[in-house]
Amino acid sequence: MRTLMSAVVAVALVAVNFPIAPGTAQTRGTAANMNPSEKPADAAVLVAFTIRSFPSGGEPLKAAITDLVIKYPRFATHVAVHLRNDRSLSPAQRDAVIAGLAAALNRLGVVAQADGVDPLTLALILGGAGAAGFGLYQATKGSGSSTPVVSPN
Repeated sequence: MRTLMSAVVAVALVAVNFPIAPGTAQTRGTAANMNPSEKPADAAVLVAFTIRSFPSGGEPLKAAITDLVIKYPRFATHVAVHLRNDRSLSPAQRDAVIAGLAAALNRLGVVAQADGVDPLTLALILGGAGAAGFGLYQATKGSGSSTPVVSPN
């Protein structure tokens, strides 16, 4: 029975490594094989180009940033870094980039943590600490006598 089980497990482990889609190692997943619209772009260059394309900022820049982050969610950090580091942005551009990034993150379902601790989490932490303290108190509480018991040995 153990031999049969070992054979089944060995076959299953080999079968797991077979690719689901046909392809060869030379062509599958390479950038030359991809559709031009799917090729990954340099995020920092693309973010800077998008912002520079709208010098007056406003709603068009907000829409462009929103679309960029929705299409490539990993670019959100690059947008934030560009916003923080580029001092040449006009106030209108800065406001549009902030609004576009916020709109994209809302559409993606990202929820930011507000400053401080959630009241429920704080209550659970304090309750757990109180229960642990009471448990230690009960465990170390003696029989009521303050004199130590000495062994006759």
